[in-house]
Order: sequence, then C-alpha cells, then structure tokens
Amino acid sequence: MALISNSNHNWWMNLPNLVSSLILDKFVNSSQVVNFGLVCKQWHFASEDYIHTKRNLQRKSLPMLLIPTKRGRKKKTRKLYCVNQEKFICNVPVRSNKKFCGSSYGWLAYSDENRDITLVNPFQNGTTIQLPRLHLLSGKLMTPNYWYNVDKVVLSADPTLYPQSYIVMVIFGALKSIVYIKAGEESWTPIDKENLDWKLTLFSDLTIYRGLVYAVTLYGKLICFNINAPHEEVNVLRDPGISRSIFINKTYLVESSRGELLLVERYYDDWTNWTKTFKVYNLLIDDRDGHLIGKVELKSIGGDALFVGYNCSMAISDLNFLKNCRDSIYFTDDFHDHYLEEFYGDRDIGIFNIKDGSKKHLYAYKSSQKWLPPILWIVPPFDFFSNTTQS
Repeated sequence: MALISNSNHNWWMNLPNLVSSLILDKFVNSSQVVNFGLVCKQWHFASEDYIHTKRNLQRKSLPMLLIPTKRGRKKKTRKLYCVNQEKFICNVPVRSNKKFCGSSYGWLAYSDENRDITLVNPFQNGTTIQLPRLHLLSGKLMTPNYWYNVDKVVLSADPTLYPQSYIVMVIFGALKSIVYIKAGEESWTPIDKENLDWKLTLFSDLTIYRGLVYAVTLYGKLICFNINAPHEEVNVLRDPGISRSIFINKTYLVESSRGELLLVERYYDDWTNWTKTFKVYNLLIDDRDGHLIGKVELKSIGGDALFVGYNCSMAISDLNFLKNCRDSIYFTDDFHDHYLEEFYGDRDIGIFNIKDGSKKHLYAYKSSQKWLPPILWIVPPFDFFSNTTQS
C-alpha cells in the first residue's frame, strides 16, 4: 500500500472546483453546504462560490403559491400551486391555521397573540427560529386582531446559509412602524428611537438595495438608512409626489433584474376593494449617498415579472417557463383592512399586464377557503424538487 507523503497529506483541502461542486450537489439540504464550508479556509471559499451560484439560479426560479386548502388546527400541510402548470405540485408541511406575514428565501414568518414572531422553513423539516418578543407592541399600537399586529417580515439573507449575519426587519402595529433585529441579538431596534416622529410610521414595504434599507409609506414617502452603521441615521427622502388614499392602496419596493429600484403602486376599487390597477416607477437613486434624485413612470419593466403580496417583493427575469407574461405583476390578496371588516377570504389574486393594463385571475378561489389564512408567494430552495423526486 502506498503511503501519502508529507508534501501532499493535505491534498483534500485543495479540491478542484468541479470536484467540490459535485460533492456539494450530493448534499441533501443547505445546512450541509454550510457545514462543508466550516472544515477549512479552502472549503469555505468553495462553499461560498457554490452558494453564490445557486442563489443566482434561485433568483430565476418561479415563485409558487402556498395555499391552505382545509380548515382546522390538525391540518398540518398546505399545497404548492404552480402558476405555470396551473396545478398543485405537492404538499408542504405547514399548518393551515397560521397567518403568515412574510416569505423570504423559502422561510415563512408568523406572529401569535403574545406578539412572538417565529420563522419556519417548510423545506427543511419545519426548522424554526424563535425571535424575541415584540415588547414595543403595547396597547394603543395593537390592531383589533392579533393576526394583523405584524404587517410584514422581510429577511436580509437566508438564515440557513448566513446564520451569523442575517437581519429580520418588521412592519408592525396599528401605526405600521419598523423594527429590526440582527442574528444573535436579544431585543428589537426601532428606527424611531423616541417613538415621536410621525414621518416614520404607516409603512407598507421595505427592501435592502445597494447595502441600504429603503422603506415606503402608504403616502408614498421614502426613507433609507444603513442598518449596519453603529448609529444608523434615518434619511427621509424627497416625497415622490404620489397621491393616494391611505385606506385603499398599497406600495411595494422591489429590485429589478437590471438593478433598478422600482416603486409599485397598487390601487383598489373604492367599492369592492379588489385590485383596479398598478403603476410602476423607476426610482433614480444617487450612487454617492443613496438619496432619491427623481422617478420615472414605466410602461415596461424590461420583460421582468414582479411578485407582490405578503412575500418579500421580488422580480424574476428568466421567464421561459411563463407564457406571454413578461412585464406583468403577479399579486396576492394582502389588503387586510378588508379582512377585519368582511372576512371574505383570499379572492384578489391575479396577473396585471403593465403594457396594456389588462388583468386576469390567477387561481380559482373556492368558497370552502373563505375562512382560511391568506395565500402567499414562496420560492422553494434550489434543491427541494430534486430531493423530493429522489425520495
């Protein structure tokens, strides 16, 4: 038997990229990829490159609808609905009685009556992350129904792949304020330290763009701040000049596939509260300080498809799998004020074409789903379907 000489006893540390990629492809879930990168510096770089490649592929993946189909606390699954094939793909281990207020990187977020927020990953055997209680939600800031104490939860990164550096950002309460928490911290940080600035309330959506957090209010006011700065300064940017009613409109922020920051306006019919139309603006951002220079209304978004709702707002560019749906907005029903008054269910789900202003239904709502939690978009991880097939 040949002995390995001292000169090459660490040969395993310097695996060729192709070999390391083949090994990483054999892993069952993303956490194993992370563990691979903990072995040594070379494997760490290999795993980072692998994650970066797969993340780019996942950005082109088609979001799917996560739909509760049956009532009851004992119902522990929901169905994944593929909009391309117009059919259910598989069951996902998620309880049907939870109202989710966030969907990022395959992770879901929900809150309970105790103001606790939980992250759950249905694609990793229901792995959960329990976040600290939102003590900031005191009496006057709470909504009548605890389901709506938390409007939206957005993650800065996948907690599985970046367990030490992800950030959770939350829009919460009747005033729709913003708080955030970094991995490992034990308390939430409000962007309005004194809780006195009305300019820092009534938010509708937020996103991270070029290293800064941007958030937009129901009045169209835009703010930005550096969440990683020791003492973050919140900059209230020049009002884009959007006229709206606070009660019947939503706003979203999404980065296009070309790196533009888009502001999406959603207008509802005054009588039905169903989506009437959308408008999309390209926000012109100063590269030097992140401030707003101006805005341009768009009649085309370069062939992208936008996905909005309770999920982290996103743009998909590789649309070979979608027929005749470029320059469109895929939307779910997230107008929850309507739920508080007349809980009719998740009816307002469709596709809006930006070029011609047409819209069509996306999923056939059933009367049996009237009292079920809202439907939302979710992007399965890149390895989910291959592992499902293998099993």
